[in-house]
Amino acid sequence: MRPFRFLTLVLLLLPACVTRPTVTTNLLPGLTYYEGSEKLTGKMVFLLCRNAEEDQNGEKAGAIYEFAPSSKSLRKITDAPSGNLFVSQDGNLSCVLFWFGVWRNDNNTNAFVYSDLLRRSRTLNLEVAPMEVALVNGHVFFRLYQYNAQGLPSDRLLDFDMMRDERRWVELPGAAKWEAGGYSALSVPRGQTNTLEFRYTRGGKRLGNGRDYEPGIYRLNVQTGDVKSVTDTESATKGQEFVAFDGRHVFFTGSQGPAEGFELVSSPWTHYWTQKRVLKGEGVKVLHSFSKSLAFNGGSYVLSGISPCGHFALVRFMEPTTRKSGGLPGWASTYYLVDVSSGDTRVLLKDAVEHDTTGSMSPVHWVRGR
Repeated sequence: MRPFRFLTLVLLLLPACVTRPTVTTNLLPGLTYYEGSEKLTGKMVFLLCRNAEEDQNGEKAGAIYEFAPSSKSLRKITDAPSGNLFVSQDGNLSCVLFWFGVWRNDNNTNAFVYSDLLRRSRTLNLEVAPMEVALVNGHVFFRLYQYNAQGLPSDRLLDFDMMRDERRWVELPGAAKWEAGGYSALSVPRGQTNTLEFRYTRGGKRLGNGRDYEPGIYRLNVQTGDVKSVTDTESATKGQEFVAFDGRHVFFTGSQGPAEGFELVSSPWTHYWTQKRVLKGEGVKVLHSFSKSLAFNGGSYVLSGISPCGHFALVRFMEPTTRKSGGLPGWASTYYLVDVSSGDTRVLLKDAVEHDTTGSMSPVHWVRGR
């Protein structure tokens, strides 16, 4: 790889109170990293598609990269298909949902799985396009939404074990069979390395003998197979994706919150309970108010996650752009780094890949790394 070039850039039209960084690193064509004085840990993983307007997709249509801000080092992890990227919190396992050939909404039924630890990939053909994907401890879990023999909706949970190269259906031990229901709302509790959280529901007629588990939230130990029930409060406190180092929840207020909006806040309560509390705003701290004028042309601010250390929020500003090829409209992204203690905000990354090249780039996943 050619050495990185360091440039000086003056940013225009930045939201008010955003620190203006002066030193940049060109990671790849169209992708720029803005340096700062923070001690950033972990790795930023993303998928780069080589030709965004190519009709035919294949297993080498793109590549997965990781960038370590602490060392400013960029590494290509593996070639991969173009599609939707998912990454485990430890950065070891990646999964790309994709399709061979021309894309349709309902044909995203292939999964490319790569283990950086094993240096091994597998491509799975699934029955239907997964509704959700979660990765933890070498396992990929797929929520498959289907209609059962009774013609009722059913959510099944498929586990692919990369180490053993095996698939299995996940069910609550000895659970009775019901006409409808299943497993949904998959997540990996922040800071945990061996746990999958999901919501179990059941409905309709009881079809077979077994234990009648109460609908609610459960956690699966993916190593031992043990399952335990947790309360909504435990889930909100420990399983919430966007929780800072001090246990406070970070989200956008407003009608599009918690994932989108303009006012980013920190609260001792979840977004739901913050909105529902009689004394609204109690204990809530405004971290940053993003510029509405920049979003007048169809742009939006999306909370992408929390840094591995828990001290920074990553906000992605998406705005329309013209593609270099002159074809369909594209998107450009600016990633902002927000200090969850002080509210200090600055630009971290700029993705102009679709504008500057014929390719495209997935959202950034900020993970711990091994």
